[in-house]
Amino acid sequence: MSSNTPQVQVSIANDDSPPMVIDTEGKLDQVHRILANKWRRQVLCALQRESLPIDVRTLARQVTIQDACENSKMVTDDSITGLETALYHQHLPMMANIGLIDYSTDETIDGTSGTVDAINV
Repeated sequence: MSSNTPQVQVSIANDDSPPMVIDTEGKLDQVHRILANKWRRQVLCALQRESLPIDVRTLARQVTIQDACENSKMVTDDSITGLETALYHQHLPMMANIGLIDYSTDETIDGTSGTVDAINV
């Protein structure tokens, strides 16, 4: 990113992580839409903490556990699977479309799977 590129600094983690710097040139509305959703914010936090690449199931598990800890909820296989489905079909493609992450999907005999290869902030 050049110094003339419009950017926004975002602190979304509850720890001492440095703020993310997001390139917003021509996509400020999309960045706001991404950050308006708690699951996408939690995904970005998790991606900053995790080693990449990371598969969608592992990412869903980490985000579900974090949400359960913050909100005194139980973690169930159904809650992980539900978030995995939402990440795969909605959240990760939306984040990839504006360049926040590099995301790839694979079709297998057992179904579909995806991998987040990089976070671009």
